[in-house]
Amino acid sequence: MYTQHPPFCKAEPSDPFYRYLCANRDDMFWKTHAKNKPEGMAFFSEEFKSLVTAMLQYDPTHRLTLAEVKTHPWVTGPVATLEEIQHEFAARKAKIDHDAEVRRQQKQAEKEQRVGGGTGKTRRVYRSMAMGEPSDENEGDAEDHEEEEESKFEVVLD
Repeated sequence: MYTQHPPFCKAEPSDPFYRYLCANRDDMFWKTHAKNKPEGMAFFSEEFKSLVTAMLQYDPTHRLTLAEVKTHPWVTGPVATLEEIQHEFAARKAKIDHDAEVRRQQKQAEKEQRVGGGTGKTRRVYRSMAMGEPSDENEGDAEDHEEEEESKFEVVLD
């Protein structure tokens, strides 16, 4: 949870990350994991590295017991207050909401561009336009019928 990804795929010496722990090269293990972090090696505190390295030892007899984990300095260190946690989550939510609104606006702009440019899917409405004077559709005389035959269609995009 702290790093947002697991430390290795399989706890086997052939795993590219776990092999560093098997060879007691925890410095390389942390250096490899720090490559993906914006702060680099500063992302992991010394207490955190000490705890995780001790918990993931290849030889089970060298791993920390649960009692040792509970008393480790990283576990017993400072903890955020309720107010700090609420503030952090509110800030994260605001950022997520802002990003979602930006994506929604971009999507809307793309949709409007497609409709306005005539390249997207639009609904076409065909309207009949008489060449001469508009005729009364209720009258059925021959003159009106001739005008309807000479009509053209106008395309209106909605």
